[in-house]
Amino acid sequence: IAGDSPELRNLVLSHNAMDALLQVCNVNNLDTQKQISLQRLATWTLSNFCRGKPQPEWQYTSKAIRALNIMISSDDDEILQDACWAFSYLSDTEAQDDGNHNSQGNQQINAIYRSGSLARLIQLLECENPHVKHPALRSIGNVVTGNAEQTQWAINLGILKKLQSSLLNARQPIKREACWAISNITAGTKTQIEAVITANLIPPMIDILKRDKYQVSKEALWALSNATSGGSDAQIKFLVNQGIIGPLCNFLKMAQKNKEKMVTLEALQNILEAGRGIKPRDGAPSDNQFAIFMEEADGPQILEALQSDNDNPEQIFDLAAKLMREYFDGEEGYIDDDGPIMYNNQNGNNNQQNNNNNNNSNG
Repeated sequence: IAGDSPELRNLVLSHNAMDALLQVCNVNNLDTQKQISLQRLATWTLSNFCRGKPQPEWQYTSKAIRALNIMISSDDDEILQDACWAFSYLSDTEAQDDGNHNSQGNQQINAIYRSGSLARLIQLLECENPHVKHPALRSIGNVVTGNAEQTQWAINLGILKKLQSSLLNARQPIKREACWAISNITAGTKTQIEAVITANLIPPMIDILKRDKYQVSKEALWALSNATSGGSDAQIKFLVNQGIIGPLCNFLKMAQKNKEKMVTLEALQNILEAGRGIKPRDGAPSDNQFAIFMEEADGPQILEALQSDNDNPEQIFDLAAKLMREYFDGEEGYIDDDGPIMYNNQNGNNNQQNNNNNNNSNG
């Protein structure tokens, strides 16, 4: 009944079902199959008590966290799977945004941490069963969407080391969740970005951006783009030295959605801007070395193609034109009924873009 809808869930909870269920939850004595089956059913019921948006009221979720902390200590995979999914529902701080960064969501994340359950969730990333690992990773990813202090809790508990194996996991959903979790960490402070770098997570994410399926590579894009946005020039230089520019340019060619195109363009903009402030070594050319790397990856041609695609919104056209103008000797033309014109030849010849270009995607 509780799993049918948030309204029926609230009705069940209003009849003190949570208190009754708390008396059933006990994973210390699982000597018989009957006891195991009862605890599996109790955990599944508990997960339905936590599921749905808006989330249950704090008076119920606080009790649910106490019960889940008991269930997550089990070594039974079915119990662990449902307990981890329940934690993923409770740690979803966007489930009921009240305009104040979801104060109840933060309260729930704090309670999960204080209960010791966050440490156990991180430990469960070593579980070989993907049906346990996936919801555990989702829960942790939700936790690190919180404030900088909450993200640091996960870092201090060793999450970054555990994420290394998840990035190399053969299962695409696991790899995608790992990239998403890292993207929430790289959206944090420079110190937290440095922790990601120190944990050697940048090279595998660049490889994912370069080689993996689109649904996974776009999560790696967000993680890397966030690092360019909040990172120092030295940290951005590290990303460039790891070979990020070429994969970003290639992703920009195949990006399917305008949001992903903008994120990629903004990452390249951050990199090019950082390149201005990095002094070349003795004897090296004084030009922006990062712009040279982007030229070698056909970046200017990709920027021109974005401007010639009439399906792209003005925001994308403007940013692509800005990058051409500021870093690649391009001179912005004008927009007429036939679409945009970009003058990008230093000899003054104009390169009229083809209005019939199709939107470039991988389907």
